[in-house]
Amino acid sequence: MDLYIFQTGRKLGKRATGVENYYESEKILVEAYADMAKEKKTNIYTEGDESMYDIETKIQDAYRKNDLDLMDSLDKKVERSAAFREKFLYKRNEIQAYSIDTILKNSSLFVGVGVAHLPGDRGVIELLRQKGYTLRPIKMSDRDAKQKESIDKLSVPLPFYPQQAEDSFYSVSVPGKLYDLNEAYQRLDRQQFSDMTNGCYYLITRVKTHAAFIGKSEKEILKEVDSMLYENIPGKIISKQVINNNGYQGYDIVNRTRIGDLQRYNIFVSPFEILIFKMAGKENYIQGKEATKFFSSIKLKKLNTGNYTFSPQQGGFAIQMPHQPVAYLNTNIDNDERWEYEAIDKSTGNAYLVFKKSLLNFRILEADTFDLHMSEESFRSADFFDKQLDRKVVSFKGYPSIYTTEKLKDQSTVFARYFISGPDYYVVAARTKNDKKTVEPFLNSFKFEKYQYNDTKNYVDTFMNFSVQSAVIPVIDEDLRALVEKTEESSPYITYWSKTRNGFFKNKITGEAVNVNVQTYPKYFHIRDTAKFWKEEIDSYLENKDLILSHIDSFQMNSTAKGYRFSVRDTASSKQVNRMILLKDNALYSMVSMGDTTNNKSIFIDSFYNSFLPLNNKPATLLLKSKTNIFFDDLFSTDSVTNSRAVQAIPSVYFDETDIPLLIASISRLKKSDKKYLDIKSSLIAQLGFIKDTSKPVIIDYLKKLYEQTADTSIFQNSILAALINQQTRSSFSLLKELILQDPPVVENNYDYVFLDGLSDSLQLARNLFPEFLELTVLEDYKPKILQLLAKLADSGYIKPKDYESYFYKIYFDAKVELKKQLSKDGKLMEAEFKKEDGNSVMENYNTYDYNNYNYNKNDNLYNNAVLLMPFYDNNPAVKKIFDKLVVSKDPKVQLKFATLLLKNNKQVKDSIFKQLADKSEIRADLYTALQKIKRLDKFPATYNNQLEVARAFLIGCKNYTKIDSTVFMGKTAASYNLKSGVVYFFKYKVKKEDDWKIGISGLLPEDEKVISIEKTLVFMTDKKLKDDEPEINQFHQQLKQLLISMHKGGKYFYENTNYGMGYPDYYDN
Repeated sequence: MDLYIFQTGRKLGKRATGVENYYESEKILVEAYADMAKEKKTNIYTEGDESMYDIETKIQDAYRKNDLDLMDSLDKKVERSAAFREKFLYKRNEIQAYSIDTILKNSSLFVGVGVAHLPGDRGVIELLRQKGYTLRPIKMSDRDAKQKESIDKLSVPLPFYPQQAEDSFYSVSVPGKLYDLNEAYQRLDRQQFSDMTNGCYYLITRVKTHAAFIGKSEKEILKEVDSMLYENIPGKIISKQVINNNGYQGYDIVNRTRIGDLQRYNIFVSPFEILIFKMAGKENYIQGKEATKFFSSIKLKKLNTGNYTFSPQQGGFAIQMPHQPVAYLNTNIDNDERWEYEAIDKSTGNAYLVFKKSLLNFRILEADTFDLHMSEESFRSADFFDKQLDRKVVSFKGYPSIYTTEKLKDQSTVFARYFISGPDYYVVAARTKNDKKTVEPFLNSFKFEKYQYNDTKNYVDTFMNFSVQSAVIPVIDEDLRALVEKTEESSPYITYWSKTRNGFFKNKITGEAVNVNVQTYPKYFHIRDTAKFWKEEIDSYLENKDLILSHIDSFQMNSTAKGYRFSVRDTASSKQVNRMILLKDNALYSMVSMGDTTNNKSIFIDSFYNSFLPLNNKPATLLLKSKTNIFFDDLFSTDSVTNSRAVQAIPSVYFDETDIPLLIASISRLKKSDKKYLDIKSSLIAQLGFIKDTSKPVIIDYLKKLYEQTADTSIFQNSILAALINQQTRSSFSLLKELILQDPPVVENNYDYVFLDGLSDSLQLARNLFPEFLELTVLEDYKPKILQLLAKLADSGYIKPKDYESYFYKIYFDAKVELKKQLSKDGKLMEAEFKKEDGNSVMENYNTYDYNNYNYNKNDNLYNNAVLLMPFYDNNPAVKKIFDKLVVSKDPKVQLKFATLLLKNNKQVKDSIFKQLADKSEIRADLYTALQKIKRLDKFPATYNNQLEVARAFLIGCKNYTKIDSTVFMGKTAASYNLKSGVVYFFKYKVKKEDDWKIGISGLLPEDEKVISIEKTLVFMTDKKLKDDEPEINQFHQQLKQLLISMHKGGKYFYENTNYGMGYPDYYDN
């Protein structure tokens, strides 16, 4: 409707404008949602006689009948928020009425607004009446079809403007600016102008073919295009003519769509790409003069001949080409841009290219050899490359490089060189059917050059609060940025830490970039130790253990700003990550860029770092001073927002010994009538547990007193006990023992007992809780955790059997009960197996492995009891009987667990038990691992104790399948990973009999076949089906290669991108 009104007005020669501004409306929408979130009372419609569907139907009927009052009343009935309505509807009504009034003072107006804005006392109609206008309804009883048809046939002549491609390869005239139309799911280079006035559009699409390099002529490509026209041109092709534009052959095509609209295409083929110029409009619009102007204006750039020394406009490299190459910025291969420079020598048929890509991974530096291999792997498309004839890792003028010779499937040869220079990756390649000497001048002429920039300009960023002299100035939509700022300011959600603000300064042509990150510290944050603060900040950039700090310099910008400049390297990489961190008032500014170890400095990056200046627009905040006084004032503030922010900040505020009196006073000051009383009090109590009370211990005595005062409130008792555990001292554990035995808190939710898990953090302290703590086992809620802790203490040698011997019969009784539960589960497993053998099970792929795993996790109580009973095994036949039953359980997980427990404690276990377990392929790897852990691999059955069967076992065990139908050994190969060398085994496998064969890889195992061990890092069921049209062993090697690459941090996502592209994802993370 909006578009039709606009088109009709323009066709009738009327001026068109809006009564609202888009960004202003978006800001109002943001404010409306924020106000709605803050609103305490909202209207939730409760369906009574009328459902929401009924009301929506009535609104639609009222709209058709022009009943504005009924629409308004129904809309209010289901409106959730009065605050939202106030902003999003009423405020916009005022803006629209004001705009209408302003226009009407100077001219007549036909205006369309959304129907919801019209009715009511605060609707646009009433607002205009208040401004003195007389309004009356005009009902349209009939429609003039002939008049509509005559208007639709009108067209508005528009001026055409010449435009040029970014690489200057084509120029064309269009009646408006061409906008990029790149979509993630299509990955095409497209530019479009939509002529909304006349209802048509102009579209230019470029499809890279690299035809010259893959050995295809323009005629062959044009023939392929011709074969695809029928499927890709909508409707019926009316005409197709062969055309020529400056030496480039193509087609001029006119078609009519199924709804009767004409479209026209000009399609051209170059040695490097296909260009498609399209115009589409309603009915026969493209037969007019506009189409003639558009298609007759297309000009394609002719390739010059003769040797040409080429260097991009802003430098970076230089190389000898047979003509000025076609330069193209490919944004459609993956998430990163790639510059492509291609040329062809038509006298020899030789084709040349240079690909350049800048990858900015500031957190991961891989070895140069790996990065070069990634470039090589990405460039070598299996569709065209046959085999590699030669490969050398060399140094090119100090830069890491690989030189390769490749045979293509068309029997031509590719000579390729791969280079790394800082963040820049290059492929320099030539394809020829002639002697190498014909392409050597091209290959040998490549050299690096410094990047060139225009003069720097002063850039002031009020959003991130800094200024800088930079050769790269980001293009920012100020309206959009204002909207983002408004969104942050209007957010109803309270967060202690403000969002980090980021700025990315990247030159599109050179690829050089500086990332700026600003973290504003929260209100209550303070730096306790400046040396420790700076060390932790710098160390945070060295979390990857492969990275080292190559140099560091401190600097003082002024009395309130201090910082460091430093570089991070990897010993196997020529790259270098350069960083600067600067603390100014309550903000930490971080800058990062990437260079190399040759110390070739960048004009752009040097100027940026040297001129960076934080702006001092806000009052200075002393980060070295504690803010706890401010925090406690805010905690009891009468302002609800200030109070809410303080409450949320409690877990994040650092309290030390000096704050103990204030914490105790605040806890005492809280009243039951206070909002969130329980949460605040328990949070403050918890903070006492993290303070090391060394000089004048008062926390322990206070917590004891508080525990006694809050005996009727378990949430506080839990918080007090958790605080005592967190203290991790003898006195805190002693008091814990006293309090919990005297008055144990009991709650409904088992999760509230999670504080007891902290007792395991110090088994030495926890040892003193027993045997008295066993009294708590009479409480079912406490029993599992107490027994678990006791079992850990016993297993670790902190507690001896005599310490809990008096509780033996209680533990024995519990073990008997748990055993009966397990035997019941065993019976169900046997029943399921019988049904499966009889063919009665409807669950053909019934996952007993998962079921066993589930039982295994649920048998913690049984296992803990067993650990505690183990010392009595030799002298008490009743205990031995329990274990005798467990090691013959029908659940192999249970059987394994208790057989290895016995073996660990030097008890006899029949070899037949381990043979029975090893015979189950799905449990064999678990058996091997369990025996390896207790250093008893001598019990692993000899039948399976060889490299082949161990590799098979771990492959089968790597996924939770009930049973693998079959695995077939296909071979093995040498491999290395993470500085370890060995072999991997190849298997093809089927999960079900009717499945296709898939690729399995298992390793790393020692090179010596007689040595049995396995590094499980390379064990994978890939789920990749074996193809019939490729040699199977080649597919295994390809999968292994992909696996090894993906194991690197820098190659983790490499194979997620299936497009033909050189590189893996950028990481702009600071």
